[in-house]
Amino acid sequence: MLRDCIMLAVEGTHASGKTTLTHALAAYYREQGIHVADKTIANVLAYAWIVLQTPPGSREAVVLEAMKAFCQAWAPTYDAVFYCVDRFDQHQQGDPYRAKVLDLQTAADRVVRSTCANVGQRIIDIPPNMTTDERVKWIAARVTRLGITRDIPQAS
Repeated sequence: MLRDCIMLAVEGTHASGKTTLTHALAAYYREQGIHVADKTIANVLAYAWIVLQTPPGSREAVVLEAMKAFCQAWAPTYDAVFYCVDRFDQHQQGDPYRAKVLDLQTAADRVVRSTCANVGQRIIDIPPNMTTDERVKWIAARVTRLGITRDIPQAS
């Protein structure tokens, strides 16, 4: 068996609230043995496609194809992948790195969604304009409604 836990992931572009939501979900689910990841490996592949030059037959193209095959093999591991559709202020104090990629967010959203679809990773959009607490409750209700349950060993 690859794992003995429920695996949820939160997906989306930069500045969509993934990390904040993931911390809140992790706190909510930790006692239930559910692990929450703040992006999927398809996200890493999507951003690699955006930033790497990939002429056919190049080393980069070969690496991206290998990454795609890995993503396709890994995609069924997630029990659910929730997608943050919101975009928050990227001009936050103390975060000069996001300002450098402001123009990538729309393209990143398109490529992340496309990559998820191409590797067979189904995503569930989180309704926009909710607080973090509302997002946690919405996801928890969705997980319950989807019947995502598993016998989870108790921590010793």
